[in-house]
Amino acid sequence: NVTSNREGYGMAWFILSAIKKGKVLGVPFLHLDLSECSLSPKRIFSLVGQLPMSTESLKLGSSAVQGKALPLLVSFLKRVEAGANRQEGGEGNETEKEAPQL
Repeated sequence: NVTSNREGYGMAWFILSAIKKGKVLGVPFLHLDLSECSLSPKRIFSLVGQLPMSTESLKLGSSAVQGKALPLLVSFLKRVEAGANRQEGGEGNETEKEAPQL
């Protein structure tokens, strides 16, 4: 798991940041599995915050969904919802679009 150590975390963050900023084109980033990740919740959500909107699924482990990580998870989910609403043209849009899988 590339995100399980300090060096891998830095590389993963850099790559995701480049994709999100449009510096790397034509590279779809659809799935991220952090279920076995041993990083701190702060680092996990720093990494997750770099995910492009094209990401279809995210798998988190228990260290990212309980205890001190819970406020970070809630904040992330609110950002995802706001981004999806912007992408769809606002909350009142009636077009059907599949919600991102988390």
